Amino acid sequence: MNQAALKVAPAHRKDAREALAAAIKQKAEVDTRATVLATNFDRLSEEVLVAVERVEQARAAIDDARKDIVTHLVDPTTPAPRLTVREASQAAEDAETALADLRAARDRCGVEFEALKNSIAFSAMNVGEAISTVVAEDPATRALVDLYRRRAAEVEAMRRALEFLSSTRALPAEFARWWSIEPSSEREQAWRGAWQTLANDADAPLPTEAT
Repeated sequence: MNQAALKVAPAHRKDAREALAAAIKQKAEVDTRATVLATNFDRLSEEVLVAVERVEQARAAIDDARKDIVTHLVDPTTPAPRLTVREASQAAEDAETALADLRAARDRCGVEFEALKNSIAFSAMNVGEAISTVVAEDPATRALVDLYRRRAAEVEAMRRALEFLSSTRALPAEFARWWSIEPSSEREQAWRGAWQTLANDADAPLPTEAT
C-alpha cells in the first residue's frame, strides 16, 4: 500500500486497507497457481493424444518387424528388417512408459486444480468481504448516506406537496405524470466502478459526494 495514504488514515481504516491488500495478494497467488495448473493440464492433454498415437505406431512396428524378418528368412535377397522385433518391442515399451508418465502428470494437474477450487472461492470471498469493510469504514460512504437522507427528506416533502396539488387538479397539464422520472445511473456506475477497482487496488479511492 501507499505509505503516505496510510499515515493520514485513521487506524481502523488503515487496518481495513491493509487487510484488503493482503486478501488481494493471496487471491492473486491462488489465481496464478490455478492458471498454471489449467495451462499445464491442457498442454499435457494434447501431449497425451500425441503419445497415444506413438504407442499405436510402435505396436504396429512390432508386427511389421515380425513380417519383415520372416520375409527376409524366406528370401535372403530381400532387404534386412529396419528394426528387429526386440528393438521394436523396446520402442513400444518406451512409448507406453512415456504415455503413462504423461497421463500421470495430466491427472495430477487435474487433481491439484480440483483441490484448489475451494481456495479460489475462498480467496474471492475474502477479497469481497475486505472490500465491504473498506467501503463501510470510508468517509465517502457516510457522505453518500448523509446526502441521501437530506435529499430524501426534501423529496418526500415535495412529493406530499405535489400530491396535494395533483389531488386538487392544480398542476399544469404537462406535469400530470409528475412522479414519472428517469434516474441517472452515473452515481451508481461510479460506485460500481470503484468497487471493481478495489478488487485489484487496495488504495483506490471512493467517489466523493457534493454536499
